[in-house]
Amino acid sequence: AIDEARRGGGGEEGVFREFTRAVEGEKLSEETKEAARQLDEAMHDLTLKFAEGTDFFKLLVEVFRKELGAETHRHLQLFHMIVPPLIINFVDHMLACKDQLLKGKR
Repeated sequence: AIDEARRGGGGEEGVFREFTRAVEGEKLSEETKEAARQLDEAMHDLTLKFAEGTDFFKLLVEVFRKELGAETHRHLQLFHMIVPPLIINFVDHMLACKDQLLKGKR
């Protein structure tokens, strides 16, 4: 059934057609039908990328390394050092809020 949905009957072999097929007979706007088609294409592209073994994390690291290495973002070089204290502070705050809620219910 999935292979049939991927073929879609439109002559485009291997294109994922789950959402396009779902909106075909419905009384929906053309924009909605176009959105379904674009979603199918995006799903197809992602499926191909994962099948090819594209390393998305490596791509993200490369993009941010180039961008954050620029002189205009020099102030963010040590950003990673403030993340753990921020997380600890956030957790402490959430625990304090939880305690206040529990005290208010008693």
